[in-house]
Amino acid sequence: YKFNTCVGPPTRNPTQRPTREPTPSPIITNSPTEHPTHIFGLAQVISSSSSVTRSTASSVLNGEPPVTWCLGGCKGANEKCVGNQNHPQNIADSDCRPCQDGAQTYWPCDVDGLCFCWNQSEAKIPPAPGSGLAQLSDERPCDYFTKAIFDSLAPESQHPYTYDGLCLAIDSYNEGHAEKVFMMGTEEERKSELASFLGHTLHESDEWKASREYLMCADNKVVGSETFCKPCDSGSFNWETFKCDGVGLAGGGLTFNGYCDSTIEPPQACACDDTITSEPAPLEGYIPASDVFFGRGAIQLSWNYNFRSASEALTGDASTFCEDPDLVATTPEYAWGAGVFFWMENLKEETTCHIEALRNHDFGGTLNNINGGLECPAYHGGWHGEAIKLRLNRYCKATSALGLGSILVFEGCKGLNTSFVECLGDGTCPDCNQYSDGTATLALGAASAHHAVIEPEPAKVESIPAPTPVVPAVTPNPTPDPTPNPTPYPTPQPVESTSSCPEDMLSPEGLPDCCVPEPAYHGDGACDPDSPYNTAECAFDGGDCCQETCNLSSHYGCSANDFGYGPFGYFCINPDLDEYVDPNLCTVSDRTKIGDGQCDAGFEMYNTRACNWDGGDCCAETCDERYSHFSCGDPAHPYDCQNPEFLISTPNPTPPPSPYPSPHPTLSPTPPPVKSNSSQSSFADSVASSLTQYESSIITVITSEDATIMKSDANSKYGLEPVLSI
Repeated sequence: YKFNTCVGPPTRNPTQRPTREPTPSPIITNSPTEHPTHIFGLAQVISSSSSVTRSTASSVLNGEPPVTWCLGGCKGANEKCVGNQNHPQNIADSDCRPCQDGAQTYWPCDVDGLCFCWNQSEAKIPPAPGSGLAQLSDERPCDYFTKAIFDSLAPESQHPYTYDGLCLAIDSYNEGHAEKVFMMGTEEERKSELASFLGHTLHESDEWKASREYLMCADNKVVGSETFCKPCDSGSFNWETFKCDGVGLAGGGLTFNGYCDSTIEPPQACACDDTITSEPAPLEGYIPASDVFFGRGAIQLSWNYNFRSASEALTGDASTFCEDPDLVATTPEYAWGAGVFFWMENLKEETTCHIEALRNHDFGGTLNNINGGLECPAYHGGWHGEAIKLRLNRYCKATSALGLGSILVFEGCKGLNTSFVECLGDGTCPDCNQYSDGTATLALGAASAHHAVIEPEPAKVESIPAPTPVVPAVTPNPTPDPTPNPTPYPTPQPVESTSSCPEDMLSPEGLPDCCVPEPAYHGDGACDPDSPYNTAECAFDGGDCCQETCNLSSHYGCSANDFGYGPFGYFCINPDLDEYVDPNLCTVSDRTKIGDGQCDAGFEMYNTRACNWDGGDCCAETCDERYSHFSCGDPAHPYDCQNPEFLISTPNPTPPPSPYPSPHPTLSPTPPPVKSNSSQSSFADSVASSLTQYESSIITVITSEDATIMKSDANSKYGLEPVLSI
């Protein structure tokens, strides 16, 4: 948790910190809480008054952070307390009904953003996670961000990335949300947040040109008014012609997943087909763009469940993007809106890009939210290291264009400070030179909120230690005064070999056919899951990407916990090993989650045979603490073993329990539960596991008068401890 200081006024009897699970029974306080703690996204309320004025999207400026949740009741005559389908907890409108009049003070009413007050005369748009900052001005972002600035940042931008579309997307989002994008906090905070957003979207959309994911739809054909895409793997895609060589991923009798997780159904996700096949000739290999949920937009929106969430947040209607996801690639407001939605509402590690930029003043935190699995730590990840430098330059360019004298810190992405120093030294981020005087303190871990702009003297950049294996030399004499220009970042010496690698690519020792940007990443104990590292020619990143071959004595030790980096996971594509993951079928969005110790059940396709049952994370028999980054069987990510090798088949599976309690306790122990191939909740499995210690005792469970029996489903987790709770 990053926000551990509550600065709001104290309450006489404060409500306990809300959990993400139902509270077993009401918590009675002597008096109602005067000032609710605003923690959707773990943002704290900042206030100088003793009470909160409830804010709405159209509220006047009052110097208070907006509060949209139902604790305390819905005050408007036409307001109704309903469930937020975009919240990490699953919630139904009926669950929120007891919060309507403010009488209930426990779950779900006390979880910020889980239930919200909806004005039934307006679109049903869920609230965004709060930053804890107030709206201090009604100045629209496009009042100071002009078309001239827009054109200077991306002179070759293409439809649908228009200036008017961006302004419309921002204004439309702010009209429907109390927590506003680029309008909270001070003027400098607002502009700094916008600069971060512009820098990231420039990078993510190829300078505001790519409206669809290149591999999925750069090769496309338009027939009448309908677009057809030819999805392609990276090995068959021709980056010179932007065409797919061969049949692609949907031709030749293949079926295409279509970024569809069919295990998540409406209303939590758009209905979808995970077995899409090619159109007939002459469109062999092509599929309708409107049928698939691949990446689209300024910060790419992908997968059927994310399209539903964005549709509700941007249009007030979940069906808009579900019926035609290609609207995000063709309509300027929605192309930009997808980026705004991700920026404001994508929760990762209990925070959002909006909170990181606005509240924490941390560009590194925004990068971790967007692409943390591949670019944080910044100096580990093959070609991503060079991509990071381009991203930094685009961010500095946007910061300068908005007239800001400083850039945000990089603390939220490990190694990003080092990458910043490196790109200044090798000249790959020239637009950052004016902010270079902050690099020395940054690299040494300074906690300053901003880096000062240099005027008028050029910066003096100290030498900094580089990450292993590059170690700066230590001399007995003091280092002379630094030169006005930054010293180029040291690079490892190339290894002599018979390699025929192209320029800027090197071979690890003994592997002449393995050509990688940085040989030091090979065999370091941290899996680089993508090509060119994770290939047969490179011995699958020197063994790093498979637990069976990863060297526990390597630099990162395979789990990387001691260093604070990771997780790197184990995307093992070595076909000779039992832990093999099929890279053609396992099309997950984050390969580093596979084999990280946390069971990723209930979304995408991690817990499937193609992905080796999430790299073994979802079964107690296969999750290995020696290699996992997280603790196996974490109650927040409990086992959900679907591997048939560890499911015991019985001719007569145990019937489901009766929904009604028995009138009297039994006099003998209940037989141990029997697993079957039928779907069972992970909570039930954890309960059964916890009872084994009492196998020689009689257990009596008696319900209290206010008990509620709750039925679990595949996407719900009740309770943090493996004990029976009623």
